[in-house]
Amino acid sequence: MNAGRSEEQNMEKIKSFCKKQIVFVVALFASILSLILSPPTGERFMSLDWRTLFTLFMLLLVLEGFKKEKMFYPFFCLTDRFKTIKGLTYFLVGVVFFLAPFITNDVSLVTFVPLTIIIFKGIKKEKYLLQTVILENIAAISGAFLTPFGNPQNLFIYTNTKVSPSSFILHMLPMWGMGLLGLFVAVNFIYRKNPKEPIYTNERIEHDAPDPQNRGLRVFYLALLVLLLVEIITRVFNFIDIVIIVLAALLIFDRKVFKKVDYYLLSTFFLFFLFSSSIADIPFVKDFLSTHVSGNEYWWGLGISQIISNVPGTALLLDFSNNYTALLYGVNAAGMGTIVGSLASLITFSIYNKEYPEEKKNFFKYFHFFSLCFLVLYILTALPIQNWAL
Repeated sequence: MNAGRSEEQNMEKIKSFCKKQIVFVVALFASILSLILSPPTGERFMSLDWRTLFTLFMLLLVLEGFKKEKMFYPFFCLTDRFKTIKGLTYFLVGVVFFLAPFITNDVSLVTFVPLTIIIFKGIKKEKYLLQTVILENIAAISGAFLTPFGNPQNLFIYTNTKVSPSSFILHMLPMWGMGLLGLFVAVNFIYRKNPKEPIYTNERIEHDAPDPQNRGLRVFYLALLVLLLVEIITRVFNFIDIVIIVLAALLIFDRKVFKKVDYYLLSTFFLFFLFSSSIADIPFVKDFLSTHVSGNEYWWGLGISQIISNVPGTALLLDFSNNYTALLYGVNAAGMGTIVGSLASLITFSIYNKEYPEEKKNFFKYFHFFSLCFLVLYILTALPIQNWAL
């Protein structure tokens, strides 16, 4: 009897875990299958995108410190400048959109999605939170289109061509501009029934200010964030040195933040990178891609990214492509569509799901509604100009 009940409880725990970490579970099984088809090698393991993984890890650590030390408090003060919840949403979505080309889509989401959750909770407007977070996700992906370093797929293509930064930006302006217009329409759509709904309906809500005695720790976290952003944007430092400095500093001054990080999110990224690199090493896959990708880069970029995400998709397709413009447009447009189209979307989902695990079904419903609308918008924008030589 006891053994049967224990087994039943274990099964319930496994089901609960799978529901809560569905993307991680899918990535795990996909990577295991890929490793069966293409056994692992040391060379492949070393060629994984460790820079992206460690950058995300360090950002998550630093931003957990920001939350712990209530360093988002000044942003709460900004709510006093906005009279309506629609105006506040415009501000948050706009900041993410215009910062993403310079600090990357991942960084902008890791920074502003937790902040948005805190703000909307604080002003008791959580009924608009989910759709706002999803639009921030779209804003980060769309804003990052513009620059060569806005996202990893842009950087892959930029470093493998002789295109100048100005020419690259010029090529991406049409999609970037349509993204901005689409976000303006989307925010208006969310608040179509109550466009002038005030942020505060009754008395203003007070928020806890940071502890004055921890000013040194706040300066410490701010310095770490600046260091990380400078490294991400300029890449002038030795990346391994930056990792050692950040991790050592946190272990010395505030090791508690290591317990707060979402390690399932990090593992999901690792598993997606492992899956794509394993699949790309299968001989018949290489032969198939070498025959079919050239001349159809746009549609291959769109399609394969919906399955393995656009960063691994770009790495997989780049060696088989001749039309880099078509590939660039395809993998960037593919950031919309399924939730794995862009690994940035997994960041948004993971952060939101951690706070509201019961909202998973609603998240996917609204995510795919808005994401598919923007996918159509970007397909229509990029299709006529896909042969514009990069």
